[in-house]
Amino acid sequence: MIPFLPGSVYLYESLWLLIPVAPWLMESKDDLVSYSKSLVVISLVGFCIFFFYPTSSPRPRDLHNINVVYGALIRVENELNAFPSLHVALAFLSGASCHGIFRPGKWPKRLRWIVWIWVMGVVASTLLTKQHVFIDIVAGGMLGFGGYTIFCRRKVVPI
Repeated sequence: MIPFLPGSVYLYESLWLLIPVAPWLMESKDDLVSYSKSLVVISLVGFCIFFFYPTSSPRPRDLHNINVVYGALIRVENELNAFPSLHVALAFLSGASCHGIFRPGKWPKRLRWIVWIWVMGVVASTLLTKQHVFIDIVAGGMLGFGGYTIFCRRKVVPI
């Protein structure tokens, strides 16, 4: 039911621009350490699941009319690293951290909206590029919010 849109790969790859926003804007070493711990734990949990329980998301077979970026993505990314979606987990961690940093009064309110729209775009792109299925996204979201809650919520301003 969800279409394959190879052009959404640009939004998918924009995650790598979103991840450093919060650390660049953090005002204390403790906040940065907490964020880093969360990033490492989320990644390790995901990699352990990939190793012990590899899953894949079916990709379209006719990939003749794809763009260069999508072609590079499928050559580089292992098809067996689907559950949980680390793209979604890291997007949620980044979004929650930015939400805490972009406090009203200090930053324009619209920045929070922009970040969450960006996060939701990354989440949608994981489906539209056929890198993940819905359950991968749910698990990735839980992993990302779990990492934020455990390591960052009390240090960075809470959501």
